[in-house]
Amino acid sequence: MSVLIKGMEMPEKCGSCDLFHVELPMHCTVVKGHKTVGAPYGMPRPDWCPLVEIPVHGRLIDADALKETLDYYICEANWGDEVNKALRWVKDEFINSENTIIEAEGR
Repeated sequence: MSVLIKGMEMPEKCGSCDLFHVELPMHCTVVKGHKTVGAPYGMPRPDWCPLVEIPVHGRLIDADALKETLDYYICEANWGDEVNKALRWVKDEFINSENTIIEAEGR
């Protein structure tokens, strides 16, 4: 599971990150094992940094749960196999064509 920190900007360097421990030994408070970071103020964010920038977006929903709900209602409507098949195809095409803002976790 992940955590979103609302309003936090993506830092360019460890030294400008709110999650960086500046007292000696300097380290990242997010990475398990407290990786020591040398010269944090002048160096860019390291490759092992776990932070991921989330682009500006609208309301996020669980697309997989939406597809399951639509499948249920399509089945309950009982419009016949051909119509149901067409509706499921349209549903999958529309939902799957949308950009993924945050990758799925734990499924």
